[in-house]
Amino acid sequence: MTSLQRLWIGHRQKFWPIIIGLLGVSCLNRLLKEFGRLIWYQGNSGAIDLKIFYEAVQLWFSGAPTYGELPSAVYPPASYLMLWPFLGWLTVSPARILWAMMTVFALAWLVYLVIHESKADSWHEQALIGLLPLFYATRTGIGNGQLVVFVMPLLIAGVLRLRQPQRQLHQTLLATMMIIGALIKPNVSAPFFWIVLFASVGKRYSPAIMVILGYGALTLWAAMFQDDGAIALMQQWFNQAEVGAEFGAQAGGYANQNSLMSLLEASTNLDQYPLLRYVGDFELNTPLTLLMLGALGIWVGWYHNAEIWVLLGICAIIARFWTYHRIYDDILILLPIIATFRTYKQLTGNSVKPSNSVSPMPSSNKSISSLEAHWVTKMAGSLWIIAYIAAVMPANWLEIEGVMGAAFQVFQIVTWLGLLGFLGYYTWRSRKVFM
Repeated sequence: MTSLQRLWIGHRQKFWPIIIGLLGVSCLNRLLKEFGRLIWYQGNSGAIDLKIFYEAVQLWFSGAPTYGELPSAVYPPASYLMLWPFLGWLTVSPARILWAMMTVFALAWLVYLVIHESKADSWHEQALIGLLPLFYATRTGIGNGQLVVFVMPLLIAGVLRLRQPQRQLHQTLLATMMIIGALIKPNVSAPFFWIVLFASVGKRYSPAIMVILGYGALTLWAAMFQDDGAIALMQQWFNQAEVGAEFGAQAGGYANQNSLMSLLEASTNLDQYPLLRYVGDFELNTPLTLLMLGALGIWVGWYHNAEIWVLLGICAIIARFWTYHRIYDDILILLPIIATFRTYKQLTGNSVKPSNSVSPMPSSNKSISSLEAHWVTKMAGSLWIIAYIAAVMPANWLEIEGVMGAAFQVFQIVTWLGLLGFLGYYTWRSRKVFM
């Protein structure tokens, strides 16, 4: 044991308040600045996405052809109907204040969910987990007036309710309403529908059908305020979303399939080689996106009995990679971080018990060696620490040109792939041992 390790073990109870205090002050300071951006700042630096949503909602309910007049209208019809209660009846300034109030509620709900679900038992574990939802992605999303802060607690709470055994009809209805609410931002939440379809417990009320019917009803309702029908509007949205994804991939998106395709399109010219001519063709983006989504569906269907947080974590990483995202959508990585923490607690014999899922991997099982269990536990703990460091890094590092910005991206991507590989291996190994 090194002297540094001895120092940590002997004095860690004194170090924890300092570490958590510094993290807390940093998060709170930045959070207050982002709420200032959301409520007061003018120009492109203040609530830029909220202003875009506001303009789209005003156009939609005035009957104007929104997709034709507003290139930034890249959300489906149902999203604008769901935004109306917040943006449809106020001027911009009061709408920003209302949005900020709702953001505080959503953020508090998210903090409560992750602390409760992580099963952190000591005060410093609970504090560290509680600070995670305040990391760079969330703060950036708040200042922009983005939807991710609302989507995450709805998604988590809805999926967990659907996982409950002996669920009553009213509980299923509430859960499906949460899932439908999370679909206000489908490029974040749509991949999680596979969990609703395959991994819900007690399917007698068919939650997946309820979600489809509910979302379809909202789409038809939204279409009533436009001249075109629902099918035509959905086609217009899809076409506009494709264009928006390509533009966004070139103007701020990073670490996703669209950005990769955009980079290849800009840096390759292989038309003279028949087998390589389609490399870098952005028109392949949609087929590849659907292929990735379909592969995730097959995986979730195969491992539908896996621990629910592991399913959430893997779906979140795929959701982060599968289509266009900016830095605020990195909040998705909160889910695999919590899943890895829970896995570590299970492997170390703490109180976390998987619900309606495969069991953790005990070293006493004859199909797995104590050495493997030891290294899997070490990997879970190490990955959690690395992912936590990645989550609390300053977001403005991404904007720095040159080595610093590239290092930020590479560190994030490698961390996410590490989480994906670990959670995938853990799920596969657990199913193989306990089938």
